[in-house]
Amino acid sequence: MAQPRSFEEGAREYAEHMQTPLGRLRIELAWANLADRLAESRLPGRRAIDLGCGPGHLGIRLACAGWSVTLLDGVAMVARRDALL
Repeated sequence: MAQPRSFEEGAREYAEHMQTPLGRLRIELAWANLADRLAESRLPGRRAIDLGCGPGHLGIRLACAGWSVTLLDGVAMVARRDALL
């Protein structure tokens, strides 16, 4: 029987996958969907919280678009990025 992997191992594999062409496509599609929704939104303020942010790809894009963003993930090594320090 295979040994179950830890949550941290799974998170590391996910972060690595997001650097592949398929992972980058997933990010682009998610951002396109989110950007469309934000453009339609009439909500006041530009604040967001990204729970389970993983490597923070969408949160970083929101911040670059002028939003105040809080990122939170259960695995510190995933949420910690040089761009966010």
